[in-house]
This record gives sequence, structure tokens and C-alpha cells, in this order.
Amino acid sequence: MPIDPMSVITILKAAIDSATGLKKLIGEGKGDLSGHVLELQGRLTEGLAAISTLIQDNHQLNDEIRSLKKEIEDLDEKFKFKETLVFRNNGYWSKQGDQEVGPFCTGCWDKNKDQVRFLVKEIYDGHLWICPVCKTEFISR
Repeated sequence: MPIDPMSVITILKAAIDSATGLKKLIGEGKGDLSGHVLELQGRLTEGLAAISTLIQDNHQLNDEIRSLKKEIEDLDEKFKFKETLVFRNNGYWSKQGDQEVGPFCTGCWDKNKDQVRFLVKEIYDGHLWICPVCKTEFISR
């Protein structure tokens, strides 16, 4: 569970207050300070644990941010690619400058937005186009 950064500040402020009080007691020549030292150690340990948790939370959030940025980039590329698509002769063709690239499998694109090119095989009266992923086939003459 994430830690509130303000609670870390509160913990560390309490540790500073304990250290200040300990310093004052030492200056006044008070006797047994072991209880105050233990209190200070406990507060500092609590503060370090809280900081460690914040650092882990920060790393997790940074990983999530990187993942989301990558997902946005991937979606942006797919959107740009989609804008270039034209359906013709049982496949999607991508208009890139003066040329059309493809054909791309309609099944793979429509289901998962995957850019999978058909493989072509010459047959007796035309071409057999086969998707290497979903195995969709069509014949062009």
C-alpha cells in the first residue's frame, strides 16, 4: 500500500524533535539517556522504512508511466497506419507516398490491429495469398 509522503515528513520531524530533546538532555547533564536514544533510533528506523517504501512506490509508478507511454506510442502508430489503409482485392493496402504497400491480412488487422502481410504463392491460374498468422487465404487471378 502506498505511503503518504507527508507521513514520512511527520516521522522525520518527530525524529528531529527527539534528537533535539536528546541534545538538550545531554547539555543539561541528565543521567540515563538510553530510553531517549532508543526512541530516536526507533523513529529513525521508521523514517528509513517509510522512505524505502516511497522509493519502491516511485519505481513502480515510473515503470507504469514508461509502459503507458509505450502503449500510447503503439496506439499512435496503429492510428497513423489505419489512416493509410485502403481495402482492395481482399486485403488492406497502405498508401505510403506514391506507392501502395501490402496486402495486409484483413482478419489480423480487424481483430487485433496487427500489420501482417499476406505471403504469395503462384498457382496454376493466379496467386494464392496466405496469412502466416491466422492462415486466411484468398486467390487472385
